[in-house]
Amino acid sequence: MKRWLFLLCMVLGLTVPAQAQERWDVYEAFQAEETLRQYDGGRYIENGVIVICVTDVDAVRPFAATLTGDAAQWVRFQLVTYSLQELKEAMGVLVQDKDRDYWVNLSVKENGLLCSSMGTFSAEEREAILAATGVKQILFEENVPVSMDDQPVTLIPYVGKVGQDYWMKNQEEKIFLAEPIVAWEDTVLLPLRQTAEILNPDLELTWMEEEQKIEATDVAYVEIWVGQDTMTVNAVPDIPMKLAPVLKDGICYVTLGDLVIIARVPSSRCQYEKETKTITLMAEEKEPVE
Repeated sequence: MKRWLFLLCMVLGLTVPAQAQERWDVYEAFQAEETLRQYDGGRYIENGVIVICVTDVDAVRPFAATLTGDAAQWVRFQLVTYSLQELKEAMGVLVQDKDRDYWVNLSVKENGLLCSSMGTFSAEEREAILAATGVKQILFEENVPVSMDDQPVTLIPYVGKVGQDYWMKNQEEKIFLAEPIVAWEDTVLLPLRQTAEILNPDLELTWMEEEQKIEATDVAYVEIWVGQDTMTVNAVPDIPMKLAPVLKDGICYVTLGDLVIIARVPSSRCQYEKETKTITLMAEEKEPVE
């Protein structure tokens, strides 16, 4: 999100990059206060103003009073129902459901969860999701294609095994990997770039050497760091990962569960059978247009 703000400013000829950074600095200063962090509901930028969501406005008034000058004009506090931590915990409950056929993101601006599906949600499914999370503000996004292309798609299986350096595409073609798939406790570590590009060809991955960071850009924007067990999704920080990304021989590895979020695909498309150490990915294959 920061990058898009910067590009927008450059396109419009605005000279506010430093001021934009100061907005984030105010939020980071707010988060640094132990007594205030429990009220943190996340933040977003709207019309050049950073909106800091809080669950108790009275509790943050002393901090708000420290903002003077220009900061008082481009920082706003908004009362919300759920804290950022509560939303993350609710999201974690849904992510752990391996049978789900949808993907979930935090929606800071709406102070809730965004559940997206390529199909529809039945009344029973909606009630089950609401009951499992305890969060009433859930936005159900239906008939959302993983690919933004309107062409019809077919799901093709890619099967791999621990220790194997290739995916078997549709039981007939080997797609070789630079390094073998690695076992890790009850799941596996997969080479991020080569696996994510299979699941989501539209995903753009950018490696930033100095920060040891990878940016994954599609309709969502994800940031992960080597050695850090949290990720940032659509400017929402500190989303827990199953395992910190691992760098081996110049290749970044992530768990299957984390890959689902980064590549923005339903978890039902990615399965791991511990007994046989077999991974199955169901990837879109575009059908030719006649």
